[in-house]
Amino acid sequence: MSIEATPILRNLRNIGFLQAVADCAHQNAAVYFTTAEDVDWFTQVCCEAWPGYDLTMSHPEDRSEPGRLASRSVFAGRVVNLTVDRVRLPNGHETELEMIRHPGAAVALPLEVGEDGVEIALLFRQYRYAADGWLLEVPGGKLDEGESPEECILRELEEETGYRATTLEPLGWIWTTPGFTDERIWLFVARGLEEVAEGSRLETDEVLELVRLPLARAVAMAANDEITDAKTVATLLRAGARHGTVAMSS
Repeated sequence: MSIEATPILRNLRNIGFLQAVADCAHQNAAVYFTTAEDVDWFTQVCCEAWPGYDLTMSHPEDRSEPGRLASRSVFAGRVVNLTVDRVRLPNGHETELEMIRHPGAAVALPLEVGEDGVEIALLFRQYRYAADGWLLEVPGGKLDEGESPEECILRELEEETGYRATTLEPLGWIWTTPGFTDERIWLFVARGLEEVAEGSRLETDEVLELVRLPLARAVAMAANDEITDAKTVATLLRAGARHGTVAMSS
């Protein structure tokens, strides 16, 4: 519930309406005033009408400072945490948002050079329960505590592909779904691949197979809706733009 309160309230003596506005504010709902003078006036009226009423109001000048006002934890999991946050928006409105908190992740597009000099992309065909099927993806994973994106992706490449990269080229980062999560993913191109003696070391929930594709073909698949995993699309298109690879139709 929210009520827009303006200077016209000064001419109102409807106690029922004033009670509704006061209750709205007291329940941490949104009550908005045009000027700080109106806030002070309304607070005084409420205190006179209901002595001892605990009423905390925000002044209009606070409306330009968006951010989190309060937060409560709903779930703490192995990968993500879920909170419900009370936030102030840039327009002054306050609302509750459900937020998935994530430590962030890093992915890389591993590239090797074929016998004909053509760059080959190493992707995974991976089973994803949430997608109810298989997706083509770049390798990667979430950041461990205290780990940089570079350290994370070098570790993930060895664990998932069995290759060590000697060169990392950063491609920036992306928000995955900023409507409800703070997860960021850092994107890289990995080159100078060297096979590690122990091979890949997959977790029990990682069901995947390595797929090799010419880089130009992989970029075209990302552009033509054949690859639908967002982080993989972003990585391929950025790599293709950086290296002049044209997204050709199939």
